[in-house]
Amino acid sequence: MIREENGRKVIYCDRCSARLDLGPAATAALRLRMPSGWIQDEPEHHLCPICSRALTDTLARRDQP
Repeated sequence: MIREENGRKVIYCDRCSARLDLGPAATAALRLRMPSGWIQDEPEHHLCPICSRALTDTLARRDQP
């Protein structure tokens, strides 16, 4: 989830307590890319680098014979 707090945009992981300050709300709104390692799989669903790696590792193991 991305929220505006005190004029700044902050991204929150939906699985753990990680969060990342994206900067001033006006500037953050101009950026079109997710921060490195973060995954957005739905409009308001975000995973931090640790949780996204765990998810991709789990999915990769599932696909192996």
